[in-house]
Amino acid sequence: MSFVRLGRGTLLAGGCAAVLLLGGCASGGDSEGAPVSPPAPTASEPGPASSAPEPTTSPSSPSPTQSTPAPERTPAQTQALLVAADTAVGAVGGSRLYAIDREGTSWEVDVVTSDGTRYELHVSTNGKKVVSGPQRKGKKAKYLDRIKAAKVDQRTAVDAILSAVPAAVVSELELDTEHGRTVWEADVRNASGDRRSLEIDARTGIIVKNRPKH
Repeated sequence: MSFVRLGRGTLLAGGCAAVLLLGGCASGGDSEGAPVSPPAPTASEPGPASSAPEPTTSPSSPSPTQSTPAPERTPAQTQALLVAADTAVGAVGGSRLYAIDREGTSWEVDVVTSDGTRYELHVSTNGKKVVSGPQRKGKKAKYLDRIKAAKVDQRTAVDAILSAVPAAVVSELELDTEHGRTVWEADVRNASGDRRSLEIDARTGIIVKNRPKH
């Protein structure tokens, strides 16, 4: 057995030991210090072909620059009705609108307080000023029952009217009972000037009647 000296005080046994440490054993020839050949390249599986992501289609939606149609303009008289109702309610503490009707050059407005007492007032045409009243008109259980049953106010009722009759001119609005149901009864004119009678469910705000008024 031969020994090969690799360095100070180091011996390796076997003819190929030194060569093994340097990259392999070769028969014959001087392989010490020979560079180690890299392994031959092997065929690799082709990777998935890269491709641009397919464009996604988003649901159609209006462009930020697009404008939505403007709602129908509320006629001046209908606006005045709502203002007059607010004015009357504000003049009688703890009250709610019960009825409002255009009478000549003023609005006749009835409000009911939490104890069922009904008051009548007259408010200016533009709805901003009380011109007479409040005058006490009596106290009845049906007034209080209707006020309590009404879950939607006059503004919600008018919104429903305008949805069903665009640009409606509302001249009268009153709480009433029809077939056991509390409703807002309304007398309106449409854009053509034709009169219509509507009823709005005072609990839900849904129109339950909409027909011509002769």
